[in-house]
Amino acid sequence: MWSKKTVESSDPDEFVTLIRPADRKLLVTERGQFAARGTLIDIGRIQAQRRYERLSRIMHVEVSRPGIIFLTEPGPEMFLNGATIRYGDIALFSSDKAHLWRLSGSTSWGRRDLS
Repeated sequence: MWSKKTVESSDPDEFVTLIRPADRKLLVTERGQFAARGTLIDIGRIQAQRRYERLSRIMHVEVSRPGIIFLTEPGPEMFLNGATIRYGDIALFSSDKAHLWRLSGSTSWGRRDLS
């Protein structure tokens, strides 16, 4: 069984309720109108998502599954626990830990859970 869901919001507090994972806090760090869109895909045990976020932000996330994260288009760098992720890079993140994740501007990125 598989499913695909697309969500959009201009409210950061609403957006974090619509995406994965469930336990997170988001702080927008740039002036302007927030806009975000996410596509969440589930294929059995495989979970993936692609997101676009318009403004820079910091997010505190606790994840239950390990995975990879990457930029899907050239653009501003993103940072995971202080490590820089550029277009063409793939970053691994571990499960059952808190992560601090920062976008430095309008960013398109993807994530794939590994278990």
